[in-house]
Amino acid sequence: MGTEELSKLRQDLTTIATTTLSKDMLDYGVFSNKSDALTRSIITIVYEKNQ
Repeated sequence: MGTEELSKLRQDLTTIATTTLSKDMLDYGVFSNKSDALTRSIITIVYEKNQ
């Protein structure tokens, strides 16, 4: 994935995670600004088609 795609994916993951966790808890793994964690991970997100 390119830099923009990874950034969008990280943003989507953070949006999902903050529905149950406080944002200050998201400073590790795929939520950190270090891209290596995200590029080493297998992630599945299901997006709903726009209505």
